[in-house]
Amino acid sequence: QHAISTSSHEDARRIHSASMVISVLVALVAGAVIAIFGNSVYQIWTAGQLTVPSSVWPLLALGILLNSLWWSSGLVHQAFNQPWYMNCTAIVVSIFSLSLMAVLGSLWAITGIVTGYLLFDMLMTTVIYRRSLILLNDTAEASIRRGVKMIRLHEIRRILGFGSI
Repeated sequence: QHAISTSSHEDARRIHSASMVISVLVALVAGAVIAIFGNSVYQIWTAGQLTVPSSVWPLLALGILLNSLWWSSGLVHQAFNQPWYMNCTAIVVSIFSLSLMAVLGSLWAITGIVTGYLLFDMLMTTVIYRRSLILLNDTAEASIRRGVKMIRLHEIRRILGFGSI
């Protein structure tokens, strides 16, 4: 927010790229844990009362990754004092996704519901990430390239104001 309010858009682009990289890395770890151990933990947690197909767990893991992308990009909208865009998008996409969940849930049970949930996160990622790039006057290619470069800890520390290692 400070970078945007002081018109330091290059810093804002760097912060956005760094937050995207950090979010993706955390989401990949969390997604891997859910994909690998989710069913076992869920069976213990519910005492085996509800069986979730094993194909659902990787879908939920993908949902975590997609959610991390749009949620992190949504902070750009707040920094530009335009939270209404993300909120309105979420309402429209939710109505569509919930309708789809009802239809797919009646056809494929929990797998259909999770598919509708994934569609929500895919649409939100597409719309919110793209709009964030527009607000930052950035491109996906440049943002990804910058983010990959910033994986180095000292670069992330410098941008966040902690100096170099």
